[in-house]
Amino acid sequence: MSEFAEDFDAIDTVKVYNSSKPSGLEAQQSQVIKDVLKRYKSANGELYGSLLDVGCGPGNITRILATSFEDSIGVDISESQISQARNAESPHRITFKVGAAESLPVADGTIDVVTAVFALHFIECDKFVVECKRVLKPGGIAIFFVGVLSKVQAPGKDTRPDTVPLVNEMNYKLSELAKTLKHPERHVLGCYEALYNDMKWPGKRLIETEIKNVSSLVDISRYYLSVPFYRRLGTTMENPVIEFVESVKRLWSMEDTIEKNIEVRACYRAVTIVLLK
Repeated sequence: MSEFAEDFDAIDTVKVYNSSKPSGLEAQQSQVIKDVLKRYKSANGELYGSLLDVGCGPGNITRILATSFEDSIGVDISESQISQARNAESPHRITFKVGAAESLPVADGTIDVVTAVFALHFIECDKFVVECKRVLKPGGIAIFFVGVLSKVQAPGKDTRPDTVPLVNEMNYKLSELAKTLKHPERHVLGCYEALYNDMKWPGKRLIETEIKNVSSLVDISRYYLSVPFYRRLGTTMENPVIEFVESVKRLWSMEDTIEKNIEVRACYRAVTIVLLK
């Protein structure tokens, strides 16, 4: 495990990260994956066969996806994350295992669908792709998902200006910091473009969609700051996330309003990499 991946093994980090996602966002992310499945793979009957969710963390996405599968396995390198996953209520057909993406703890040719949500950047991609080829059945599919904030709008018919320049500035600053630190988070902010281009897989696809989630400005801030990389930056104005929140408030002339009372529609650029065996 790299020094950066170890951040996810701290108990307090697991709890903060698990509790900080805006309501409904994980269901929306899961729906993107389900839509890809419908597009590229038919189910026998009402359910797909076997799912392997790699980098599953506390298992939130795994549990949502599992409702579409006959049986599911969630794998994560962090024992703390897997402990959280096992302690949560799950459908009976989910098994959670500690294991590395580069050496998956499953037999050859036994999996119909491999997924990885916000995990590919922490994985040695070349080795993981080889492992996907090994564990997937003929006709299997691997789906890797990432989403990056693209803009924030006031919901309804409010005429407040969009925040595209502010979002771009925040993402740029975070990306430059990640590059300086050689942190794998830079791949997320780049929507995995570099990793995708390097993938040696003849049947690969890249699909872009958009997710819109209505929440509050504080929800977005908590979501960003729950990620271990951003937590390292602290809660000062030098943190691009904190700076972004304050800039939005100024743009909308809401400096005196508490963030939790500012309702927003967050728009995410969702990028899905699909590997067809």
